[in-house]
Amino acid sequence: MNMASRIKRFATWVGADDAVISALAWRAAVAVCGLVTLRAIAKGLTPVEQGFYFTFSSLLGMRVFLDLSFSYVISIMASHEAGGITWQGRDFIVRSQASIERLGTLLRIVSRWYLIGAAILFTLAVGIGLKFFAHSGAISLWRGPWLLACFAAAALFTSTPYYSVLEGCGQVALVARFRAGEVVISNILFWIALRLGLGLYAAAVPSLVQALYEWLLFSTKWRRFLISVYRAGHNESARGMLREVWPFQWKIAVSAMSGYFMSTMLVPLVFARLGAIQAGEVGMSLAFLGAATTMSFTWINTKAPRFGTLISRRRFAELDEVFRGSLRQALAIMSLGVMILVIGVTVIYGRGSALAVRVVDPLSFTLLGGWAIMNLLVSCQAIYLRAHKREPFLILSVLSGLSLSGASAAVVGRLGVRGVALAYFFVEIGLAGYATVEFLRRRREWHHDPLPGSNDCEPEPALEICE
Repeated sequence: MNMASRIKRFATWVGADDAVISALAWRAAVAVCGLVTLRAIAKGLTPVEQGFYFTFSSLLGMRVFLDLSFSYVISIMASHEAGGITWQGRDFIVRSQASIERLGTLLRIVSRWYLIGAAILFTLAVGIGLKFFAHSGAISLWRGPWLLACFAAAALFTSTPYYSVLEGCGQVALVARFRAGEVVISNILFWIALRLGLGLYAAAVPSLVQALYEWLLFSTKWRRFLISVYRAGHNESARGMLREVWPFQWKIAVSAMSGYFMSTMLVPLVFARLGAIQAGEVGMSLAFLGAATTMSFTWINTKAPRFGTLISRRRFAELDEVFRGSLRQALAIMSLGVMILVIGVTVIYGRGSALAVRVVDPLSFTLLGGWAIMNLLVSCQAIYLRAHKREPFLILSVLSGLSLSGASAAVVGRLGVRGVALAYFFVEIGLAGYATVEFLRRRREWHHDPLPGSNDCEPEPALEICE
């Protein structure tokens, strides 16, 4: 057996199809660039600037309140219409006019919303940031960079829905390859900006570069597809589409908002109560764990469009088989990643490295790592259930946001970062148990119910080919 055959056999064994391999290349680019970026931040920013940098990132996470999870819902809705499209490279054959019209109507709705949302995001972010950072002094240090970071985030926000449409229509592998290029380019320019001594102004560089990259991509390589889909939609059908999407979408939106309070608000909380330096430690630690989560989640996230297609065809046995294998692989990769990171942090502290002041202590990191593993399990279960165009974890999400943010606020002043890590770990144990029970119950019930908005019809004959 030659090397190529062995690699292919190994890839099949670990569940790495083309979509997973492409997504892993993207996630690997994110992880490698992320590690270099964290090192560049440690060298290019002071501990105080590092605290501001990660707090900038956390506060700009408020875009979740304007995204309203449309980006996620778009992908799910598109996956249910994907059976009406057959791809030939970047060309496509329309096999169901009804599917392409519904997809076009959806694209019209969300593209307009993201333009409006970008303007709102910029206005709100500027105001909130100016007020939040006012007490920290050193206005010359953060005000200019914050305004530029807000503009960059708003620019990137406008391109959000288009990748989601492409992924939902089955172009997961190709989108992942484009994203990998985007990550590499934006990070290289970020490192250069830090090397040139731009300080906190460099924080806006990745978003600015990504926004430019995506708009160039959508206006060139994917222009024909996106325009064809957009033109197929009908403004008069928008209200009907919203009536179908809204019962599912608002629950996803509330869940996403709750998630913001669950993790993203942790850095600003530590910044406000303990100062910029410890906020930087927490931000750096969460960034490491986030990279591990992103890599592990690839095994499930790349399957989401396939889940939707299998559900629309009621092929539940195949759905469960794909999910179980992907879940095992995701959790195994995540556990291995957390173990390696914990060992690394322990070594850094044991040797008294200068990097020790950039991350939390080993025990706190281990507890946060345990929380991240359990949170990944819940996220995987949510992906599976939401592919049914329903949101069963609304109450769980709200409960998670309230309990984790509330527990953190209660202990951070007295027990510091370690107290927050303890709260996260033990609260997540209860939340993961509740989620698993709910997952098993909903899965059993839904596979005997008709799908919302499903007509259980086969695709219509091919109508046209777009080149």
